[in-house]
Amino acid sequence: MPQPTSRSASADSIGADLERRRLEHRATRLSAALGRLRRVADEARAAGRPVPHALRAAERTFADELEQVHATLASAHGGGVAERAAG
Repeated sequence: MPQPTSRSASADSIGADLERRRLEHRATRLSAALGRLRRVADEARAAGRPVPHALRAAERTFADELEQVHATLASAHGGGVAERAAG
């Protein structure tokens, strides 16, 4: 099997870096959206209103997706990356 050239190895590392950055950005956006959803739910609870089912479902969906993105970052790009994206 032929050895990769420095050009293809460079392209691979650029691709991996772009994918890591994309996932980190996705984690940041999911985290922000989840925070907003949780604030709305907290405000409803504080006002004595029930939290709508759709809001609770959205919280679960965003939390699950954020967990998947963090797991992907941790497995593909090293454990410290997911923590940086969450912070």
